[in-house]
Amino acid sequence: MQLMKFAVAVLVAGCFALIGCGGGGGVDDTNPELYFFNGSSDSLGLDFTMDEVVDTANAPYLGGSNGWKSYEFRGEDVQGYDVAVRANNTGFEFDRLAQVFERDTSTMVMAIGQRTIAPGEDLKRLRLISFNVNRIRPNGNKCRLIVVHAFNRFTGFSTPAIVVKNPGDIPQYQTGPIDYGTTSLLETDSGTFTFEARRADGEAVYATATENLVAGSVYLVTVTGVESDADPNRRPRITFVSLPTEN
Repeated sequence: MQLMKFAVAVLVAGCFALIGCGGGGGVDDTNPELYFFNGSSDSLGLDFTMDEVVDTANAPYLGGSNGWKSYEFRGEDVQGYDVAVRANNTGFEFDRLAQVFERDTSTMVMAIGQRTIAPGEDLKRLRLISFNVNRIRPNGNKCRLIVVHAFNRFTGFSTPAIVVKNPGDIPQYQTGPIDYGTTSLLETDSGTFTFEARRADGEAVYATATENLVAGSVYLVTVTGVESDADPNRRPRITFVSLPTEN
């Protein structure tokens, strides 16, 4: 009988060791998840920090995090997190924001704008934007595109709203007008499509790209660069980045 009581006690203790006091081994799967991305064409490498701790180091232009990263939820009582972006080579801080990242959300934090700007063009400076991403895998042969307007016209010209669409007068897919630093959502079929970034109130086409969209995928689609930049690699372009999804 004593031996049986001892065995039961060991079994119960083992169960508590496995589940922990809070259950699940202390892992909270409702914590917010973040992804950092460098959309600044002349930025060189950027460091993204969370409360002064580097999350993503030396992210190149059109590069960023290695997947989504979970962070402990922090509410308004502690003002969430301080998020900053800095030059990797000098440590100079370009921008900072304080944000509460809600539970059960995925947030893209993106650097846009230029490291070097002309006097009086502060709207084009390098800064941070953030937006939620629906990472649930689209059904069937569908794809989800999160389109970001992050390109600028050349010095002395203001940047207009754009639309991203298939070429032609009757496009199969087209966003509404997208202001600089904002996003638009587009759902498409899978397959190979050509898209152009066009001025919303005119005929000017700033960039064109063709992409094979894979069924069930979520894409970050960035329109970045600077019109007529001396470096061809920094001129306006459309880039498709396939993001990790969840079921």
